[in-house]
Amino acid sequence: MALTLRQQVTALYDVAFNRDPDLAGLQHHLDLITSGRLDLYGLADAMVASEEFASTTGREGNPVVTIQRYYSNGLERGGTVEESAAWLDLILGGRADLGDALVGFALSPEYATLVGWHHDAA
Repeated sequence: MALTLRQQVTALYDVAFNRDPDLAGLQHHLDLITSGRLDLYGLADAMVASEEFASTTGREGNPVVTIQRYYSNGLERGGTVEESAAWLDLILGGRADLGDALVGFALSPEYATLVGWHHDAA
């Protein structure tokens, strides 16, 4: 069984902001996604561009700080040197952005296991 859309959006909030979404915000985002006006990557990009995100990670969007924040918020641990370097290589090489990384952390099997959600490998 794959994660529900509600779980996926909740995971984005947790990794990005270290909190659950408020009910109105959650419903708004679910409505946008189910209507096809937004996808998870668009939501992640909007989160990264938000004032709330800037207030916790810095307006400059330093990828080193942000990736470590994703590890801390979402996986409740620091990233190893190798793990962090792999993400930074993708971001600094232009093959991913901070929104892509946010989705990667939020939808990872490690995150799902940590919060007690069943997550299929497929």
